[in-house]
Amino acid sequence: MENVGMDNKSLHVQQFRNTLLDSMKDQDKKQHELFPYYDDLLTKTVLDKTVLDSLISRCVLMIEDREEIIKPATQTERNKVLLDILTKRPYGTFNVLKDVLKESDPYNTDVQELVSRMQCIESCDESISCHDISEDAYTHLVKALRHGQYEDIAFEMENTQVSEHEIQLFQIGMNKLQEREKERDFHAIQTKLEDLTRTHDEVIPNNILKFINRLNKLDQSKQEELACKHDIKSKDIALGGSCYVGSVDLVRWLISRKSDINYCKEDGCFPLFWARTVLPLAPTEAWKRGQMVDVPVIISTTAQEIDDGPAVSDIAQWTWDNYTQRVTDRLSEFPEVNISRVFELYPSGVESPEYQYTSMASDLRVTCPNMELAGHMQTSFDSPIYHYVSKARPQVPSKLFGIPHDARYAAHAWDVIAFFGAIKHYYKPTQTDNDFIQTIRREIVNFVQTGKPFSDRWQPFPNTTALMESNLGVTDFYHKEQCQYWSTTGLYAYAWVN
Repeated sequence: MENVGMDNKSLHVQQFRNTLLDSMKDQDKKQHELFPYYDDLLTKTVLDKTVLDSLISRCVLMIEDREEIIKPATQTERNKVLLDILTKRPYGTFNVLKDVLKESDPYNTDVQELVSRMQCIESCDESISCHDISEDAYTHLVKALRHGQYEDIAFEMENTQVSEHEIQLFQIGMNKLQEREKERDFHAIQTKLEDLTRTHDEVIPNNILKFINRLNKLDQSKQEELACKHDIKSKDIALGGSCYVGSVDLVRWLISRKSDINYCKEDGCFPLFWARTVLPLAPTEAWKRGQMVDVPVIISTTAQEIDDGPAVSDIAQWTWDNYTQRVTDRLSEFPEVNISRVFELYPSGVESPEYQYTSMASDLRVTCPNMELAGHMQTSFDSPIYHYVSKARPQVPSKLFGIPHDARYAAHAWDVIAFFGAIKHYYKPTQTDNDFIQTIRREIVNFVQTGKPFSDRWQPFPNTTALMESNLGVTDFYHKEQCQYWSTTGLYAYAWVN
């Protein structure tokens, strides 16, 4: 056997010392199980919106993390930011990322091969015992080495000087091994408890189960505000608003239970209802297969939908500098968006910052995506599809739906308020308001009676889009440049398609 001595310190002592030094640098070795796969994760995976949303829903990432992750221009750079965040988390992230990757890209052979390798990981700690060592353990070890005919190793051990510093490193290493062993036992128990607390079909994640349990403990009045209980067999609480706020896991669970949800109050209904059956296909897919009630349809939006309650409370006092800064801050989070192009389409100096901002946000999140929806229907339906954009605005700034913001422009549902004669509940209607009421009633009532609007020049989509004001106007393509641009950015994933 070769001599393993080296500068009065044997090779195995040097290796042990280096391991201890690495352990001191890495205060939480458990959190770095990703490191062996770091390069592959960086270059072979697409840690995209699906992965981010899954990690956020499982409480591994925060929404603020998402904003930081999507800033870099390239996918590799975005992957790096995400991986660096995961390795710095003070809790386990390896297994969660592994599960998310497995679900996110099941047909990518590179990703699935990487996941398989990650599933085979076994910590080197598993083969190390941290039981208390007696004082004569060293003597027994040397005897065992000689008995096994490893005389040269035994000789090196007996003749290697161990400094006080190395003894301290050894003690630190043993303490850390013991801590990790305790943590491993704790996690094993915790995992078992989590398995036991899941529903028998393991559809509902544990964090959602905790949420529902807490919801059940609320006063009945609070429960009614947050949710609707209509799952008679299990008496579970079904959080109706989960679709609206994006609680994907809970929605999936509700669907799996075939829960009935009718989120209604005396003053109105939340737009979510599931009867006994669940839609087996997305509407656009069903239409392609001819699965629809083929009747004439009108799809409509208002020109400044979000002006009923903008997220920014001081928007009415904005300067154009405020407008520029807000648009830049919000859209720079999305690398696909060209900010310069956005300001070409929605330049400063047009009417007011509030008008321009609410127009832009409404085009992006409501009007343009709904025009795309109308296009899908037009190609699938034999019946005509009509489209209008309501440009009528309150003649007196009004707080709609009790929201503490004075809507000045064509805000959400102002056309519906006018159609049903409810403007009088906000202020005394002006002549312009009355003209708008007459126009929209004439067109819609004729549509209900005959299947087409009153005005012949309002032709089916995509030939025309009606502009609903005090007088009816028509255009061949509403905000053509704006909608064509937004359709290339991928932001329709965040749209409200009604």
